[in-house]
Amino acid sequence: MDRGYIKLYRCIADDELWTLEPFTKAQAWIDLILLANHKGSTFSVRGNIVQIERGQLGRSETYLAERWRWSRDKVRRFLSYLAEVGKIRQQKSRIISIITIVKYDEYQETRQQKNNRQDNRKTTDKTTDKTTYNKQEECKECKEVNIITSGKPDPLVVEVVDYLNAKSGKEFKSTTKNTIKLIKARAKSGATIDDFKHVIDKKCDDWLGTNMEKYIRPDTLFNEKKFEAYRNEPDPKKIGTGNRKDSALDNWLESNR
Repeated sequence: MDRGYIKLYRCIADDELWTLEPFTKAQAWIDLILLANHKGSTFSVRGNIVQIERGQLGRSETYLAERWRWSRDKVRRFLSYLAEVGKIRQQKSRIISIITIVKYDEYQETRQQKNNRQDNRKTTDKTTDKTTYNKQEECKECKEVNIITSGKPDPLVVEVVDYLNAKSGKEFKSTTKNTIKLIKARAKSGATIDDFKHVIDKKCDDWLGTNMEKYIRPDTLFNEKKFEAYRNEPDPKKIGTGNRKDSALDNWLESNR
């Protein structure tokens, strides 16, 4: 029986109350759905391009164990159980582990909701030949506007956020007020698109697959003081990875082979 839906903002997964105590199994299952991509994206792991589709997430057992405050064995058993009952599929390789939520679309929206969302996404003003975006509800906690009220998104903000999503496998929006504010402030101070990409490359190279991965987000990377420090770090593309011993990313990849 279809009992309908409740609206659950993704930002709840970043709330301190969500991760305050060890997860229950039900909470861990919901967390997997929250962490899954709502659209396809790609990112790089040690020079390998990884494609993550809608309804998938690329997370290691180590990452989930730390997030859920479980042992790795408990995480492994839980994921095996979910796979056995048909809730997820797992794909493991020497590069990364990918989890697919089997009925992701069913958990997200009904067909009628999907049609309504597509119909209301945007309308075209025939007299001015410009696109006017419909105003949608603002999340009061994360101060995120899913679609801006008018005009087109700032090209620089879109390019920076798209690049960050492609490199990290995350799903930040270029319409989030604080993200726009941070990126424009850094650009006003003289930062170029190459500076933004350098910071993203460096921190993704350092933090992906480690317990620092949660800090790969606009409010950390583009913070005034931190951005300047990250921008002056050596370019990861110009440094050979062969001499990086005991890096957290290498250890993670090794443990997931």
